[in-house]
Amino acid sequence: MFRFGVHSWFASNFRGGIGCLSLANVLVAIIFGTLHALHQGSILMLLTAVPALMFGWVWELSAGRLIVPILTHAWYNLCIVLASCL
Repeated sequence: MFRFGVHSWFASNFRGGIGCLSLANVLVAIIFGTLHALHQGSILMLLTAVPALMFGWVWELSAGRLIVPILTHAWYNLCIVLASCL
């Protein structure tokens, strides 16, 4: 929903960016993080917004092939789970 819907809409309506991050990616990460913060607390905003920037960047680099950020997200989740087991 966020990549195909919100991210695509922002990308078609807003240009520019911050470094290697598009403005669309930054806006989506802020929205995504804010939604998590409203529901689960402010620290979760950073814990979701920063990876969201990475997943959005990967999605843009992959020319909109959703499987690439899905696999990146799965790898990220696996690393979190494995790290929590240590």
